[in-house]
Amino acid sequence: MKRLFFISLSSLFIIGCSVLDTLPAPKTYGLTPVLIKKPSNKILPNLIQCIEPSLKEKYPAASLTLTMENLYEGKIPGTDPDSPIATFDIFAKTGTFQGYVSLYQKEPVNPAITAIFTDCL
Repeated sequence: MKRLFFISLSSLFIIGCSVLDTLPAPKTYGLTPVLIKKPSNKILPNLIQCIEPSLKEKYPAASLTLTMENLYEGKIPGTDPDSPIATFDIFAKTGTFQGYVSLYQKEPVNPAITAIFTDCL
């Protein structure tokens, strides 16, 4: 009986740890394609400090919000508030400092948006 209890407890611990590393799916609003989905050589705070000012300079209505520890989500609104021209998330996996970027855009793809993110990677 004790053995079954410890096996169950171990299983719950393993499942709990793996859930901590999973992040919620980004809000893509049906946008395609995934233009950037790769790690940066910068740590998360430096990556944010690079992307945010460049983004706000070209797209003042763009938003970048810390939604949970190590996860920022953002969007660049279009003419329809429910249909952004781009969405993105910037995050660091639990236990690491390296930032990751995912960018989704409405077609036709705007190279200026892509450049903001790739220049900061």
